[in-house]
Amino acid sequence: AVSIATMLSSVRRAISSIAEKVKGTLEGLGIKPPEWLEELSNIYLEEVFKSVTEKEAPPPSAWKLITPPELRALLVSIAIMSIVFSYVESGGVVLKPEVVVQVLLPAILASTAVALTDELSEALASKLRGFWAEYDIWPHGAISMIVTGILLNSPFASPARTLFAKGYPEEEKARLVIYKFLSLTALSGLFAALMSMGLDVLGDAGLVAALALLFYSLFPVPPLPGYELAAVSKVWWLVVFAASGALYAAVLLKALQLHVIEALGLVTAALLLLEAVWHKLKGEGILSKLMGG
Repeated sequence: AVSIATMLSSVRRAISSIAEKVKGTLEGLGIKPPEWLEELSNIYLEEVFKSVTEKEAPPPSAWKLITPPELRALLVSIAIMSIVFSYVESGGVVLKPEVVVQVLLPAILASTAVALTDELSEALASKLRGFWAEYDIWPHGAISMIVTGILLNSPFASPARTLFAKGYPEEEKARLVIYKFLSLTALSGLFAALMSMGLDVLGDAGLVAALALLFYSLFPVPPLPGYELAAVSKVWWLVVFAASGALYAAVLLKALQLHVIEALGLVTAALLLLEAVWHKLKGEGILSKLMGG
Protein backbone atom coordinates (compact mmCIF):
# COMPACT_ATOMS: atom_id res chain seq x y z
CA ALA A 1 0.00 0.00 0.00
CA VAL A 2 2.87 2.35 0.83
CA SER A 3 4.59 1.67 -2.50
CA ILE A 4 1.34 2.28 -4.39
CA ALA A 5 0.75 5.53 -2.53
CA THR A 6 4.32 6.61 -3.26
CA MET A 7 3.95 5.85 -6.95
CA LEU A 8 0.65 7.73 -7.16
CA SER A 9 2.21 10.64 -5.33
CA SER A 10 5.03 10.76 -7.89
CA VAL A 11 2.57 10.62 -10.78
CA ARG A 12 0.49 13.40 -9.32
CA ARG A 13 3.57 15.52 -8.72
CA ALA A 14 4.59 14.97 -12.34
CA ILE A 15 1.15 16.05 -13.56
CA SER A 16 1.29 19.03 -11.21
CA SER A 17 4.75 19.96 -12.51
CA ILE A 18 3.57 19.87 -16.12
CA ALA A 19 0.55 21.99 -15.24
CA GLU A 20 2.82 24.48 -13.47
CA LYS A 21 4.98 24.83 -16.58
CA VAL A 22 1.93 25.36 -18.80
CA LYS A 23 0.62 27.91 -16.34
CA GLY A 24 3.96 29.76 -16.36
CA THR A 25 4.03 29.78 -20.15
CA LEU A 26 0.53 31.24 -20.36
CA GLU A 27 1.35 33.90 -17.78
CA GLY A 28 4.51 34.75 -19.71
CA LEU A 29 2.35 35.35 -22.78
CA GLY A 30 0.04 37.57 -20.78
CA ILE A 31 -2.78 35.00 -20.78
CA LYS A 32 -4.60 34.34 -17.55
CA PRO A 33 -4.54 30.58 -16.83
CA PRO A 34 -7.93 28.94 -16.28
CA GLU A 35 -8.90 28.22 -12.71
CA TRP A 36 -8.68 24.44 -13.10
CA LEU A 37 -5.10 24.72 -14.37
CA GLU A 38 -4.08 26.85 -11.41
CA GLU A 39 -5.63 24.33 -9.04
CA LEU A 40 -3.93 21.42 -10.77
CA SER A 41 -0.55 23.16 -10.75
CA ASN A 42 -0.83 23.63 -7.00
CA ILE A 43 -2.31 20.23 -6.25
CA TYR A 44 0.16 19.46 -3.48
CA LEU A 45 0.29 22.86 -1.86
CA GLU A 46 -1.25 22.79 1.57
CA GLU A 47 -3.18 26.00 1.09
CA VAL A 48 -4.94 24.70 -2.02
CA PHE A 49 -5.67 21.35 -0.40
CA LYS A 50 -7.18 23.18 2.55
CA SER A 51 -9.41 25.24 0.28
CA VAL A 52 -10.55 22.08 -1.51
CA THR A 53 -11.51 20.33 1.71
CA GLU A 54 -13.41 23.34 3.00
CA LYS A 55 -15.40 23.92 -0.18
CA GLU A 56 -19.10 24.23 0.54
CA ALA A 57 -22.30 24.19 -1.48
CA PRO A 58 -24.46 27.27 -0.83
CA PRO A 59 -28.18 26.39 -0.89
CA PRO A 60 -30.15 27.96 -3.77
CA SER A 61 -33.29 30.02 -3.31
CA ALA A 62 -35.39 27.21 -4.80
CA TRP A 63 -34.44 23.64 -3.92
CA LYS A 64 -34.27 20.93 -6.56
CA LEU A 65 -33.68 17.26 -5.90
CA ILE A 66 -31.17 17.18 -8.74
CA THR A 67 -29.72 20.47 -9.98
CA PRO A 68 -28.29 21.06 -13.49
CA PRO A 69 -24.70 21.15 -12.11
CA GLU A 70 -25.36 17.84 -10.37
CA LEU A 71 -26.67 16.33 -13.58
CA ARG A 72 -23.53 17.45 -15.38
CA ALA A 73 -21.39 16.05 -12.58
CA LEU A 74 -23.21 12.73 -12.83
CA LEU A 75 -22.68 12.53 -16.58
CA VAL A 76 -18.98 13.40 -16.31
CA SER A 77 -18.52 10.93 -13.46
CA ILE A 78 -20.26 8.17 -15.43
CA ALA A 79 -18.15 8.95 -18.50
CA ILE A 80 -14.87 8.78 -16.56
CA MET A 81 -15.82 5.56 -14.79
CA SER A 82 -17.07 3.97 -18.02
CA ILE A 83 -13.86 4.69 -19.90
CA VAL A 84 -11.61 3.54 -17.06
CA PHE A 85 -13.50 0.32 -16.36
CA SER A 86 -13.80 -0.42 -20.08
CA TYR A 87 -10.02 -0.14 -20.25
CA VAL A 88 -9.60 -2.49 -17.30
CA GLU A 89 -12.19 -5.06 -18.38
CA SER A 90 -10.88 -5.16 -21.97
CA GLY A 91 -7.26 -5.46 -20.93
CA GLY A 92 -6.42 -2.08 -22.43
CA VAL A 93 -8.05 -2.75 -25.80
CA VAL A 94 -10.99 -0.36 -25.97
CA LEU A 95 -11.09 0.66 -29.63
CA LYS A 96 -12.05 -2.65 -31.22
CA PRO A 97 -15.68 -2.72 -32.48
CA GLU A 98 -16.55 -5.87 -30.55
CA VAL A 99 -15.35 -4.27 -27.33
CA VAL A 100 -18.04 -1.59 -27.59
CA VAL A 101 -20.82 -4.15 -27.20
CA GLN A 102 -19.05 -6.66 -24.99
CA VAL A 103 -17.32 -4.24 -22.61
CA LEU A 104 -18.18 -0.56 -23.07
CA LEU A 105 -21.96 -0.86 -22.81
CA PRO A 106 -21.85 -3.04 -19.65
CA ALA A 107 -19.28 -0.64 -18.17
CA ILE A 108 -21.59 2.30 -18.86
CA LEU A 109 -24.50 0.51 -17.18
CA ALA A 110 -22.38 -0.42 -14.16
CA SER A 111 -20.91 3.08 -13.85
CA THR A 112 -24.37 4.64 -14.09
CA ALA A 113 -25.71 2.44 -11.31
CA VAL A 114 -22.73 3.15 -9.04
CA ALA A 115 -22.74 6.92 -9.66
CA LEU A 116 -26.50 7.16 -9.08
CA THR A 117 -26.24 5.16 -5.86
CA ASP A 118 -23.40 7.39 -4.70
CA GLU A 119 -25.51 10.47 -5.44
CA LEU A 120 -28.68 9.03 -3.89
CA SER A 121 -26.94 7.94 -0.69
CA GLU A 122 -25.59 11.41 0.09
CA ALA A 123 -26.79 14.46 -1.83
CA LEU A 124 -30.33 13.35 -2.59
CA ALA A 125 -30.77 11.72 0.82
CA SER A 126 -29.65 14.99 2.42
CA LYS A 127 -32.26 17.02 0.56
CA LEU A 128 -35.00 14.57 1.44
CA ARG A 129 -34.01 14.94 5.09
CA GLY A 130 -34.08 18.75 4.89
CA PHE A 131 -30.36 19.51 4.54
CA TRP A 132 -28.74 21.01 1.46
CA ALA A 133 -25.94 19.10 -0.26
CA GLU A 134 -24.79 18.91 -3.86
CA TYR A 135 -23.01 16.27 -5.93
CA ASP A 136 -19.97 17.73 -7.68
CA ILE A 137 -17.02 16.63 -9.80
CA TRP A 138 -13.77 16.27 -7.85
CA PRO A 139 -10.74 16.76 -10.17
CA HIS A 140 -8.30 15.18 -7.70
CA GLY A 141 -10.41 12.04 -7.42
CA ALA A 142 -10.94 11.89 -11.19
CA ILE A 143 -7.18 12.04 -11.80
CA SER A 144 -6.61 9.33 -9.19
CA MET A 145 -9.18 7.05 -10.81
CA ILE A 146 -7.63 7.46 -14.26
CA VAL A 147 -4.08 6.95 -12.98
CA THR A 148 -4.86 3.89 -10.85
CA GLY A 149 -6.98 2.38 -13.60
CA ILE A 150 -4.34 2.75 -16.30
CA LEU A 151 -1.19 2.11 -14.27
CA LEU A 152 -2.44 -0.40 -11.71
CA ASN A 153 -5.33 -1.93 -13.65
CA SER A 154 -7.40 -1.43 -10.51
CA PRO A 155 -9.25 1.91 -10.31
CA PHE A 156 -9.24 3.20 -6.75
CA ALA A 157 -10.82 6.63 -6.33
CA SER A 158 -13.99 8.61 -6.85
CA PRO A 159 -14.39 11.17 -9.66
CA ALA A 160 -17.06 13.07 -7.73
CA ARG A 161 -17.98 13.97 -4.17
CA THR A 162 -20.77 15.58 -2.20
CA LEU A 163 -20.47 19.19 -1.04
CA PHE A 164 -22.44 20.26 2.02
CA ALA A 165 -23.97 23.60 2.92
CA LYS A 166 -22.34 25.71 5.61
CA GLY A 167 -23.47 24.65 9.06
CA TYR A 168 -24.44 21.14 7.97
CA PRO A 169 -24.73 19.01 11.17
CA GLU A 170 -21.69 16.78 11.67
CA GLU A 171 -23.82 13.95 13.05
CA GLU A 172 -25.96 14.03 9.93
CA LYS A 173 -22.87 13.76 7.74
CA ALA A 174 -21.77 10.74 9.75
CA ARG A 175 -25.15 9.05 9.26
CA LEU A 176 -24.89 9.65 5.53
CA VAL A 177 -21.62 7.73 5.49
CA ILE A 178 -23.40 4.74 7.00
CA TYR A 179 -26.15 5.08 4.38
CA LYS A 180 -23.45 5.15 1.71
CA PHE A 181 -21.89 2.00 3.14
CA LEU A 182 -25.22 0.16 3.22
CA SER A 183 -26.29 1.38 -0.23
CA LEU A 184 -23.09 0.47 -2.06
CA THR A 185 -22.83 -2.88 -0.26
CA ALA A 186 -26.40 -3.66 -1.29
CA LEU A 187 -25.56 -2.68 -4.86
CA SER A 188 -22.52 -4.96 -4.72
CA GLY A 189 -24.83 -7.84 -3.90
CA LEU A 190 -26.87 -7.05 -7.00
CA PHE A 191 -23.77 -7.05 -9.19
CA ALA A 192 -22.68 -10.37 -7.68
CA ALA A 193 -26.09 -11.78 -8.60
CA LEU A 194 -25.64 -10.54 -12.17
CA MET A 195 -22.31 -12.35 -12.34
CA SER A 196 -24.03 -15.52 -11.14
CA MET A 197 -26.45 -15.09 -14.04
CA GLY A 198 -23.59 -15.01 -16.54
CA LEU A 199 -23.32 -11.24 -17.01
CA ASP A 200 -19.63 -11.29 -16.14
CA VAL A 201 -18.46 -7.92 -17.48
CA LEU A 202 -21.42 -5.97 -16.09
CA GLY A 203 -21.23 -7.74 -12.75
CA ASP A 204 -17.47 -7.58 -12.34
CA ALA A 205 -17.15 -3.93 -13.38
CA GLY A 206 -20.01 -2.91 -11.12
CA LEU A 207 -18.80 -4.97 -8.17
CA VAL A 208 -15.26 -3.60 -8.28
CA ALA A 209 -16.45 -0.04 -8.97
CA ALA A 210 -18.91 -0.02 -6.06
CA LEU A 211 -16.48 -1.48 -3.53
CA ALA A 212 -13.50 0.57 -4.70
CA LEU A 213 -15.49 3.79 -4.45
CA LEU A 214 -16.82 2.77 -1.04
CA PHE A 215 -13.48 1.76 0.47
CA TYR A 216 -11.71 4.80 -0.98
CA SER A 217 -14.34 7.16 0.43
CA LEU A 218 -13.94 5.75 3.94
CA PHE A 219 -10.30 6.73 4.43
CA PRO A 220 -10.29 9.18 7.37
CA VAL A 221 -8.71 12.14 5.58
CA PRO A 222 -10.46 15.29 4.37
CA PRO A 223 -12.37 15.78 2.17
CA LEU A 224 -13.40 12.10 2.10
CA PRO A 225 -16.59 11.03 3.93
CA GLY A 226 -14.61 8.70 6.17
CA TYR A 227 -13.12 11.75 7.84
CA GLU A 228 -16.59 13.00 8.78
CA LEU A 229 -17.57 9.65 10.28
CA ALA A 230 -14.31 9.23 12.21
CA ALA A 231 -14.73 12.72 13.67
CA VAL A 232 -18.11 11.73 15.13
CA SER A 233 -17.54 8.07 16.00
CA LYS A 234 -14.25 6.25 15.65
CA VAL A 235 -15.97 2.96 16.51
CA TRP A 236 -18.49 3.24 13.68
CA TRP A 237 -15.76 4.35 11.31
CA LEU A 238 -13.56 1.39 12.21
CA VAL A 239 -16.44 -1.04 11.70
CA VAL A 240 -17.43 0.16 8.23
CA PHE A 241 -13.85 0.82 7.11
CA ALA A 242 -12.70 -2.65 8.12
CA ALA A 243 -15.79 -4.30 6.63
CA SER A 244 -15.56 -2.49 3.30
CA GLY A 245 -11.79 -3.01 3.09
CA ALA A 246 -12.09 -6.73 3.80
CA LEU A 247 -14.88 -7.10 1.23
CA TYR A 248 -12.97 -5.13 -1.41
CA ALA A 249 -9.81 -7.19 -0.86
CA ALA A 250 -11.79 -10.44 -0.93
CA VAL A 251 -13.36 -9.50 -4.27
CA LEU A 252 -10.02 -8.56 -5.82
CA LEU A 253 -8.47 -11.80 -4.59
CA LYS A 254 -11.59 -13.78 -5.53
CA ALA A 255 -11.64 -15.15 -2.00
CA LEU A 256 -15.42 -14.99 -1.58
CA GLN A 257 -18.13 -16.99 -3.27
CA LEU A 258 -20.62 -14.85 -5.16
CA HIS A 259 -23.53 -16.12 -3.09
CA VAL A 260 -21.85 -14.73 0.05
CA ILE A 261 -21.69 -11.27 -1.51
CA GLU A 262 -25.29 -11.65 -2.65
CA ALA A 263 -26.32 -12.49 0.92
CA LEU A 264 -24.46 -9.45 2.28
CA GLY A 265 -26.24 -7.33 -0.31
CA LEU A 266 -29.63 -8.63 0.79
CA VAL A 267 -28.84 -7.99 4.46
CA THR A 268 -27.71 -4.41 3.87
CA ALA A 269 -30.68 -3.73 1.58
CA ALA A 270 -32.98 -5.00 4.33
CA LEU A 271 -31.26 -2.74 6.86
CA LEU A 272 -31.76 0.25 4.57
CA LEU A 273 -35.44 -0.59 4.19
CA LEU A 274 -35.83 -1.04 7.94
CA GLU A 275 -34.17 2.32 8.56
CA ALA A 276 -36.50 4.05 6.07
CA VAL A 277 -39.64 2.46 7.53
CA TRP A 278 -38.60 3.16 11.11
CA HIS A 279 -37.85 6.79 10.27
CA LYS A 280 -41.23 7.12 8.56
CA LEU A 281 -43.14 5.64 11.49
CA LYS A 282 -41.17 7.05 14.41
CA GLY A 283 -39.81 10.28 12.92
CA GLU A 284 -36.30 9.17 13.81
CA GLY A 285 -34.11 6.50 12.27
CA ILE A 286 -32.52 3.57 14.06
CA LEU A 287 -29.09 4.91 13.14
CA SER A 288 -29.79 8.12 15.02
CA LYS A 289 -30.41 6.12 18.19
CA LEU A 290 -27.42 3.84 17.72
CA MET A 291 -25.08 6.74 17.00
CA GLY A 292 -26.44 8.78 19.85
CA GLY A 293 -27.83 11.52 17.58
